[in-house]
Amino acid sequence: IPSEDIGTAADAGMVQIFSSTGTTITPGEGLSQDTTDVGGTSEAGDQFGRRVVLAPPGLSDTKTRLAVSAPFEDGAATDNGLVQIFPLDALGSETSYDQNSTGVAGTPAAGDRFGEGLGYVAGRGERSILVGVLDDTEFPNGMVNVIPLTGGSLRSWRPGAGNVPSTGADRFGGPVGGEVQQ
Repeated sequence: IPSEDIGTAADAGMVQIFSSTGTTITPGEGLSQDTTDVGGTSEAGDQFGRRVVLAPPGLSDTKTRLAVSAPFEDGAATDNGLVQIFPLDALGSETSYDQNSTGVAGTPAAGDRFGEGLGYVAGRGERSILVGVLDDTEFPNGMVNVIPLTGGSLRSWRPGAGNVPSTGADRFGGPVGGEVQQ
């Protein structure tokens, strides 16, 4: 619910967690940056929860993970964006990523909106969260950061590099995601 007000912080955002018994679905914890043990602080306009992706267990990882974006999070610059990845069995043990994180491509700049696109992809040897940065100032056609959960390594894709065509690639990284199983 990216437009949810948290206290006096308008549009700070939150995510509603649900659980299932296999028969019924029940509302659980509401998750925001003000939830105990969760990194960050709910701030006006962050839009925490603008994009969410659920990554099921797989390969050597037995945990279900929830990736949540806050593309208007202020960090090193205004609206540079943030993605937090939560193991569902330990919400306070999240890992946060932005363009200041070690191994993540790009330089944080005002209006980058890291996390405006968010997806999950899985294959035979890798499960990863895909983070779109449509308005990256360093790479104006956009980019996608690949954050591996199992297998693979941190890397990025952008138009004109690494076999990504440069033609027709305006705002690359918008809708990202998919799953490949073999």
